[in-house]
This record gives sequence, structure tokens and C-alpha cells, in this order.
Amino acid sequence: MNNNRSCEGKEDNTDPRTLLYERDAIDALNTLIEVAVKLKETGLLDLLVVLADRYDELLSLLNKPSVANSVMIVDAILDGIGQADVSSARPGIERASRCIVRSFSSGELKKAPRIRGVLDLVRALKDPRIAKGLSFILGIAGVIGSCVLEDKD
Repeated sequence: MNNNRSCEGKEDNTDPRTLLYERDAIDALNTLIEVAVKLKETGLLDLLVVLADRYDELLSLLNKPSVANSVMIVDAILDGIGQADVSSARPGIERASRCIVRSFSSGELKKAPRIRGVLDLVRALKDPRIAKGLSFILGIAGVIGSCVLEDKD
């Protein structure tokens, strides 16, 4: 025990280990406050509050088999993307995505010709838009076919 006299003449019986523990606790609290301030500044604290408030709902959602299946599919897609050179593919992916979304949002799909046989297909291919779109899709199909043939499961 430390039997030193304090400034007021009282005996100081504080164990040095207790002072060290208190100093560590104060340092930990200061760090925790700094983290809380950064979380608040970035908006992450608000997000954590929402997640905590909706914990049961979120847990219920995450336990759905469809969510687990979706995560597995996305994981497989990301693995495939990770094995490809995507730097040169970006412009094509952006163009294809833009055109696909436009095709669904423009109402043009309702005007698409009905194909009931080869003659309907030949007539439809006279439309340069249909010919270009089909050529694009066939080009993708060709590359996919080559890739599948290379993999030879």
C-alpha cells in the first residue's frame, strides 16, 4: 500500500494498479467518444440506430430462404466477375444495361411483333432495330458458348 500524504495532509492509500486501471478506462472512454463522433458525422450512427430499431424485422428478412439463395447467386456472380477482365467490358455493360432498362420503361415491348414462325421472324428482321438487337444478343450468345466450351465441365 502507498502511505504517502496528499496535498491536504490526508493519507493516500490508493493502489497504483487501481490508478492504472482508471487511466486505461478513461482512455477507452475517450476512444469510444471519438468513434461515436465519427459515426455521427458519417451518418453511420443513424443507420445503426435504424438497424437496432428494426432488428426483429431485419432478422426475419435475413432468415428467408429466398434471401439465402439470392446471396449464393450474387456470390457466384461476383466470383465469375472476379475471374474476368472487366475493365474493357464496362462501356458495353453500361450500354446494354441502359438499353435493357429503356426497353422495359418505354412501352415499346407492347409493340413488339409476334413471332409465330420462321416467316414472322424474317419479316421482323427487316426492322433495323430488331436486326441490331438480335445481332447483339447473338454476339453475347456466341461468347457465352465459347466460354462454356472452354470450361468443359
